[in-house]
Amino acid sequence: TTYSRLFDISSTGNATFSGAVSATELTVNSGGANVATSFISTDTTVGIKLQDNNGNVELSASGSTFNIQPSGGTSVFSAASNGNVNIPNGGLMVGATTAPSYPLHIKGTTQTNAILAVESSTWLPGSTAELRLAYVAGHNRSIKGHYANGLEFYTNPTDPVLTLSANNGNATFSGSVTSTGLAVDGTGSAIELSQSTTGSA
Repeated sequence: TTYSRLFDISSTGNATFSGAVSATELTVNSGGANVATSFISTDTTVGIKLQDNNGNVELSASGSTFNIQPSGGTSVFSAASNGNVNIPNGGLMVGATTAPSYPLHIKGTTQTNAILAVESSTWLPGSTAELRLAYVAGHNRSIKGHYANGLEFYTNPTDPVLTLSANNGNATFSGSVTSTGLAVDGTGSAIELSQSTTGSA
């Protein structure tokens, strides 16, 4: 008669099971070790399943990329070793527990505090913080906060079409301005018209 080994306990206390292990509860205490449990696969993906009576979610690793896969399907969230995080479909809600209505949906907790901050890593002469509004890279529609110039609006890569001064709030347009009406409320020279040597005012 040939017998197969189903369960081994080594002299160091390690236990090896040749088949699956079922239990009503599992507690792992690694003491001072940071990695308490390892799940290892011999192919390109390893994961664990979290399941209740309504469905399941798999947490998996492919190489050094962490994935969340509802019902074991396509990953809806991934975090790579280079720091990149991807949500390929759906949206992200920040500041509320309701489902997002947009790819990025942010709700603030008050009416006075900023709910989105776009900041430069440094704030020195020449520094900018840019918010790009475009459908592909290279089609510049952006708003920049400029260290010296104030707030700049761009429709091309190089020159702002509108600049709002950081010092006095003056607005400077790079082209002509068309409007159905103009209301001026000021003191002194509220409107100034000047003419260059190459064009009209």
